[in-house]
Amino acid sequence: PTVSTRHLNGASSSRSLPSNNRGHHTSAHALTENNKVWYLDPTELRHLYLPFQELLTDLRAQLVKSATATLSELSACSRDNLRLLVRDLLPDLIGLHGQTVRTIHGYGMAAMLRILGNVKTRTPGKMGFVPTLLEGSRSHKSKAARKACVRYLRCILEEWPVGFLTIGDITEIGRNLGKSMSDPAQLVREEARGVFEGGKRGVLRRKYHKVWELLMNDESLVDRRMHRTLMATCTGPAGADHEEPRKAKPRLKLTVETKILNAFQNHSANSTPTSHAPPTS
Repeated sequence: PTVSTRHLNGASSSRSLPSNNRGHHTSAHALTENNKVWYLDPTELRHLYLPFQELLTDLRAQLVKSATATLSELSACSRDNLRLLVRDLLPDLIGLHGQTVRTIHGYGMAAMLRILGNVKTRTPGKMGFVPTLLEGSRSHKSKAARKACVRYLRCILEEWPVGFLTIGDITEIGRNLGKSMSDPAQLVREEARGVFEGGKRGVLRRKYHKVWELLMNDESLVDRRMHRTLMATCTGPAGADHEEPRKAKPRLKLTVETKILNAFQNHSANSTPTSHAPPTS
């Protein structure tokens, strides 16, 4: 076993995670000294930082896979109580996208999208989720990491409920994504552009349409050409759902005469015509 594995085992003190069922099972060995369930105690969870950090920075994909899968599963159990540990590990999770092994990118992306759906935080300052992701989308040297930060910001806008973040936070995220539309890397530009578009990916227009209108009218972020391109993808009013409901085709009311006519036509089509020989003189 590696040092990280020993640290992880020692920090958890042989405590087991609850099952995925809604009835969480709490045993005696899962309690801390303060009679709190260990996976619901933010301070206790933060003790796992060193083993997780060592596993996430390992070059072996199998260890990274195990670490991201465990962290993802832990987020489903701990929910917002995991916020301090995730906040500390966020730079390392972003750094996974700077690895040369592409499968590691997938492990990090899958884990982070699930974590952001389970864990929310309003932590102020430069160490919160949003400021760290904003900084990564602007200045990370890896274009894959910058794209991942943009994707995680979109996930926050999609998953976190309206009103959890302030309008100022949403506006700052939108401005940063607007600047990412001018990123040197095409994959970053396309990811950022999707937030402003209409349709399924256009969460800013669909969920925060007032902020979207404000940013779309800011020529320092969106030039006229980009404005026309984005507006061409918007079919419905701002704030509408991303998919228009499909209209059911009207069913024809068949009258008695129509039914008789259809039956006669079907009978005529299926019957074989008889040929009559011309009369001979």
